Amino acid sequence: MFVLRVFGAACSFALLRTAGMAQTTPVHAQAPRPDAGQLFTAYDATTFRSVPAAATKIDLEKIDDDLLSAAVFHETNKRRLEHGLAAFRYDPRVRAAAQMQAEHMASLGVVSHDNAIIPAKATPADRLRLAGLKVGFVGENAGTAFGIVYTRSEQVYPRNENGRKFLSRDPTGEAIPAHTYLSFAEAWLDDLIASPIHRGNIISPKPLFLGVSCRLKVNELGMPLFYGVQKFYSPPGAVPKTQ
Repeated sequence: MFVLRVFGAACSFALLRTAGMAQTTPVHAQAPRPDAGQLFTAYDATTFRSVPAAATKIDLEKIDDDLLSAAVFHETNKRRLEHGLAAFRYDPRVRAAAQMQAEHMASLGVVSHDNAIIPAKATPADRLRLAGLKVGFVGENAGTAFGIVYTRSEQVYPRNENGRKFLSRDPTGEAIPAHTYLSFAEAWLDDLIASPIHRGNIISPKPLFLGVSCRLKVNELGMPLFYGVQKFYSPPGAVPKTQ
């Protein structure tokens, strides 16, 4: 029996800068949800939790990217509001900049703030400019988060049952379930808040906008990992003054 533990897979990098495989039932497909933009703008950190689709399990073969990004967006605002700060605003261009790096990281299986392959996307500020924004402040959290309800370094067993490959907590047990959209956001934010530098970006008064993107890649151990990016942004002249 081959047993594996995944150590340190849920890692994150953060940058702050001021510039001049479990099988799941696709139940979320049956639950109505608002249009993509409304997921961010028609709800706040409290009311988003009332969206039925947000509480459904993520179908790892058919991910609702808009819903996943919105879940992380609103959960980040929840943590921010707990510190007495104003909620981040939504701009699809900031999200587009986050998506550029999430896709880059997932394609290579690395966590990074840089893109050495495409010069126009080389830095966090470059990606915002490419999305059509003028940069006053940019910060970025980048990292990975598990797609299943798994705790880092927890013992798991790779299983193959009737041609279906999955991870289990027991040699003959059931598949570890996939996260819901809400529980995924909560778990990743728990990791980010536990890191001082990532928490610093989340609770900084300087950024006014937040863009989020997560892209799935199954690693060599069969663990579904989301490569996620939080992009923090303020336009020139809009950075709040701090003491």
